[in-house]
Amino acid sequence: MLKKKSSQSLQEFKQLPVIAQKLNQWFSVYFHAFIEISAGRTSPEEILKYWGVPLHSSGPAQSKWLKTAEEVIQVLQEMQAILKSMGYTHTVILDKRISIYNENAGRVETIMSRRAEDDIEVDRAAVSFELRGQAEGWIIISTTSLPTVSAKLDLVWPQIQSDE
Repeated sequence: MLKKKSSQSLQEFKQLPVIAQKLNQWFSVYFHAFIEISAGRTSPEEILKYWGVPLHSSGPAQSKWLKTAEEVIQVLQEMQAILKSMGYTHTVILDKRISIYNENAGRVETIMSRRAEDDIEVDRAAVSFELRGQAEGWIIISTTSLPTVSAKLDLVWPQIQSDE
C-alpha cells in the first residue's frame, strides 16, 4: 500500500509544472482582461469570469467577504474610480511567483506597477490571488494587496523556512 501511495505522490508531483504552466497561461488572460476592465474599456461585469462569488478581499485597511456579484462589481468600480483619478491606463508586472498546492488549488503573487498613458507609475502594490480550479477553469477566491515601493516579492512577502 505504501508503494502505491508513494508512486501516486510522485506522479502528482510530476504534474505540478504542467499545472503551473496552465495557471500562468490563465493568469495572463486574466491580467489582460483586468487591465481592459480597470481602464474602463470593458464592462465591469466581465470580472465575474475571473473573480469568484463569494470573494474575500483584504488589504491594510480592510478585510471582508464579498458575498454577491453586486458587491464584487462594486469593489471593482471603487478601484476603477481611484485608478481613473490617477490617470491609469495599464499595468506592468514587476515580479511574479506561482505556487501550486495541487491540481485544483494555487496562488499567484505579483508586484503590479500601475501606470498612466505616458508610462509613469501612478501606483504600486503587491497583490496575491488565491485560486481554485473548477470545471470551467481557474477562479480567484481571494485577493490580498499591500502598497509597496519594492519591485521584488521577496522583500514584501519573504518566504520563511521553519524547522518546527
